[in-house]
Amino acid sequence: MKKRLSGKVIIITGAESGIGKSIALRCVEDGASVVAAGLDESGLEITSRECIALSGEEHVTFRLTDVRDPDAIEELVNHTTSKFGHIDAAVANAGVVLGQQPLTEITLEDWNTIISTNLTGVFLTLQAVARVLIKQGKGGSLLATGSSTAIKVAPNFT
Repeated sequence: MKKRLSGKVIIITGAESGIGKSIALRCVEDGASVVAAGLDESGLEITSRECIALSGEEHVTFRLTDVRDPDAIEELVNHTTSKFGHIDAAVANAGVVLGQQPLTEITLEDWNTIISTNLTGVFLTLQAVARVLIKQGKGGSLLATGSSTAIKVAPNFT
């Protein structure tokens, strides 16, 4: 029986742990080829090994990728198309939370890290993949995940 994501190629940022890792595992269970991207090499290696155990080495790769860096995103997209020939979807999942200090104690450096990862990184990832999807001319999916802190204030964050 053909799995519902057979033949699909999906880039997942923030795939080294948590939601991103779970998405990667589910995608390979459903037949997709996955490119796991993130900054934590050991976490990416673990995610990749678990995905390979489910689907085989030919369907999984990982790339160290800083989503804040447009060149790193372009390299991720180029790696994906070189390895698999096309892209069908991207899950922009990479994100950071830097402590739970009160608003009055957040530094500008921390703020800039949060914004550049959680907003600009999503934009850069989806923009780069959208360009490929348009060029391929067969559609695709662009997904952005969020955190529960988007709708529920974290303790001590006042």
